[in-house]
Amino acid sequence: MEAVAAAIGSRIPSEGSVVDLGAGTGLASQGCVARGRLVVGVDSSEHMLERAVAAGRISRALCADATATGLPTAGFGAVVCANILHLHPHPARVLDEAVRLVRPGGVLVVTTPSPRVSLAAVARAERECGTPWARVARGWMGRVGVALMAPGAVRPAPTAAVVRQVGEAISRHGLSPAAVSELYGVQTLMVMHSPAAP
Repeated sequence: MEAVAAAIGSRIPSEGSVVDLGAGTGLASQGCVARGRLVVGVDSSEHMLERAVAAGRISRALCADATATGLPTAGFGAVVCANILHLHPHPARVLDEAVRLVRPGGVLVVTTPSPRVSLAAVARAERECGTPWARVARGWMGRVGVALMAPGAVRPAPTAAVVRQVGEAISRHGLSPAAVSELYGVQTLMVMHSPAAP
């Protein structure tokens, strides 16, 4: 959703490049690219990354697991983890990699589905953000189709479990929570700062 991408992009500092862990088709980081940020999209699906590059939503694609990117330590001003933690089998390791990648004083932005999210809530939020009815209907049918065709193929972790893992990462790495907010009733947005260099 473009409005969520804009909210993420507005939290990214004006300096340094950005890593989008679990970038998929780049929807979450398109706001960063629109603001002139260099974005490295990391995903385990080459097909998704090809779509992200073709749409101009990321600057560079890296096909890798979000827990082991091979990117330089402390090499980025911000790391985005949008809707990956509830789907990845090792969310704590994704967070560890995010902290490794961000420079001292940099920003980590995490989104996860709101505890109250439903297909109807997503459709309502899309309409509130100005998405045309036809596009909302296509998205709704696609989500229902995925649920019917592959029930249990992806078992998302409950939002409470993801928030707990983020809290543990904050303690483990000495992160400074900056903001927690609900976006359109469908996403929980958490912003943290990496400890500044001593």
